[in-house]
Amino acid sequence: MKSEPRGKSTARDLAYIPYVNDGLDFAIQMNYLIDFSWQIFDENLYVMATGDVFPISMLKDAVGDTAKINITRYYKTPVSSIPEAEIPPSELIPGIIEKTNRLAKGYGIEITNARFNDFSVSEADKMTIHRFEKEKENIRLYSEIAKAANPVAAGAVQSVNQAQKPLEKVSWLCKCGKENKTNFCSECGSQKSFEKWVCSCGTKNSGKFCMECGRKLEEY
Repeated sequence: MKSEPRGKSTARDLAYIPYVNDGLDFAIQMNYLIDFSWQIFDENLYVMATGDVFPISMLKDAVGDTAKINITRYYKTPVSSIPEAEIPPSELIPGIIEKTNRLAKGYGIEITNARFNDFSVSEADKMTIHRFEKEKENIRLYSEIAKAANPVAAGAVQSVNQAQKPLEKVSWLCKCGKENKTNFCSECGSQKSFEKWVCSCGTKNSGKFCMECGRKLEEY
């Protein structure tokens, strides 16, 4: 069977990036599509390495996996809005092509170009963000109504809001030594772990209670 010298395909995958805004702090899921073109540059190598049947799914997986690694490393600084999160990181494309071709060229095939066709926040995480924003807006409106109707009640609402204000977030110490407050290490990309942590009083700890002020880790 004669192989096609070139073709087009699409890689589909997902990655997680940090999101922080007005008290909401979590890793949001980004779904992405990458359209790419490929060509056989050495037909003899291609036939010898693949038997003239190269699994394009293998190329799709390589593009998707490489993009996931690069995206995770790229977002060291958290995004703070859905529009900001959904700006495709097109500057990552050259690196994705270069790293994928390290594998593909061993089969006599290479990626010639690529682009993000989609880069969007998952619907579930969009709902989480919108629900949080709605609750914050409802609290603000209720406070304004209470203030207009009864200044004393308004003071009570303010006191409740202050009492419900979360404690200052603790930092967690990554195995690479970097101190972080987001869900992923800004240095190496490792996921958050409180095996070692830093209390808001500044003390480094490895247990469930701060050795200096006695604050319980779970209270944060």
